[in-house]
Amino acid sequence: MTDDLKARLRACAKEFRLHNVYSRDGDTIRLRTQARECEDAADRIEALEAENKRLREDKLRLDFLDLCNARLNARYGTKYQWRLILNHNVSRLMLGSQEVDLDDSIANGLPSCRLAIDEQISAATRAALAGGGDE
Repeated sequence: MTDDLKARLRACAKEFRLHNVYSRDGDTIRLRTQARECEDAADRIEALEAENKRLREDKLRLDFLDLCNARLNARYGTKYQWRLILNHNVSRLMLGSQEVDLDDSIANGLPSCRLAIDEQISAATRAALAGGGDE
């Protein structure tokens, strides 16, 4: 749907530019403005689609974490909940009441929480496709 709309807007802009050649001076300015507005609208649609894709990916990441926690709690009868720890020593998202080891200064993992979550989504997907073990 949006690809069709973007194509029509770009075709409209092209059409305005073609008519620009055959127009009088007053109409030329109007046609150039309309062509620019069509191009701008198509660009805005593209930017919104890219932002929407990023938001859907982040939603998938957060839903994945909540699903993992729900399955863990269901399987073991626990009631773990999320806890975000932010201080001058660490930034962590943890389950339950686990304490933070302030001496843990080794940089493990990935530089982005999104990359770390994506890595786990990929591993869970591969395991599910291979029919192996717990997801």
